[in-house]
Amino acid sequence: MIVRLFLVIVLVYVAQFLSSQTIVQKDTTNISLLIQKKKQYNQLNKGQYDGYRIKIFFDVNRSKMEKVKQEFQTKYPDIPIYDDYVQPNFILVIGDFKTKLEAHEILKKIQSDYPNAYIIKTKINPQL
Repeated sequence: MIVRLFLVIVLVYVAQFLSSQTIVQKDTTNISLLIQKKKQYNQLNKGQYDGYRIKIFFDVNRSKMEKVKQEFQTKYPDIPIYDDYVQPNFILVIGDFKTKLEAHEILKKIQSDYPNAYIIKTKINPQL
């Protein structure tokens, strides 16, 4: 009786071990597929991903944009700044924030200098 009970326990253990091996192999295959899809996604997006920036300026006058850009870089050299042109406006946005909370913290910091600044959702560069 004890021998049969022991054999049943061993068989159950072996069956569970074999089934867990199959699950691990399937999971490894799924992980490899996900990594491959992530690589393809990054290639399509040029390494950028969804995030937030703060728009501090937009105007039709390019010289105003350049002046604001220089002033910002002088006051906040540790925050990246990007310029863009979307007809007819020249635009300045700052930062590469993963979360809206991160962007909001910087917005509070610069709001006295840029009272019309606001957070936008956009593609951002990875932080190295």
